[in-house]
Amino acid sequence: VSVGSLYQYFPNKDSIVRALKARTLEGLQAALAEALAASDDLDLEGKVRALVTALLREKSRHPRLGGELIRLMDRLQGDAMLVQVTNGARSLLRRLLEAHRDEVVADIDGATFLLVHGIQGVLDAVVRDPRGRFDDPALHESLVRLVLGFVRV
Repeated sequence: VSVGSLYQYFPNKDSIVRALKARTLEGLQAALAEALAASDDLDLEGKVRALVTALLREKSRHPRLGGELIRLMDRLQGDAMLVQVTNGARSLLRRLLEAHRDEVVADIDGATFLLVHGIQGVLDAVVRDPRGRFDDPALHESLVRLVLGFVRV
């Protein structure tokens, strides 16, 4: 694909970045929803493991692109897409915790807010760190422990 042909479909570089980010975020949302649905018969830990696996698998697909998108989206500011996806992730996590209400903290809204933003911070740091790897088993296990340690009563 030549640069010239891209500009037939997109008016400028920012619109290309937004389209790439939208595609990436839509894929992430779909993968998380699918993982939660597929793990419906598992216990809380099994569901959390399935979600973390799906999250890291999606993030590992194009890690360099992910890093560039983060850098460019920071410059574009006011990213409504990111807000929408963050709210979707919070809603998905809230549904998971509600399904296990007797096993988790009382403040589900507070827990979902802190976990979604905390995990996003970790993922952003992995993208920006040249040594960061989404396929690192230690990262997977640490995120599972982070979630379970935070929400279990």
